[in-house]
Amino acid sequence: TTYESGSMLYAHVGYLIPASANKTRVQPYVSLNNRQIDAIDDTASRFGLGANLFFTGHHSKLTFEYSSDTYGTNDTIGALTVQAMIYL
Repeated sequence: TTYESGSMLYAHVGYLIPASANKTRVQPYVSLNNRQIDAIDDTASRFGLGANLFFTGHHSKLTFEYSSDTYGTNDTIGALTVQAMIYL
């Protein structure tokens, strides 16, 4: 574990589109994370774009997100994340 001082900005915004006839709802979202650590002269940023798919209310959810991470002057790393949540 490390303890660092510095600054961080995090924002996450989404909008839940009303349900369709089969009760499926879509929630697109965007997220942004930017951090600066005092001990090192480097910044890191992360941009995410995704969507939640809610089936039968909130009993099950499928999430797709593409994220783009940049650390200092290094190349940007892209990742696709898929998550599933099922309420039994």
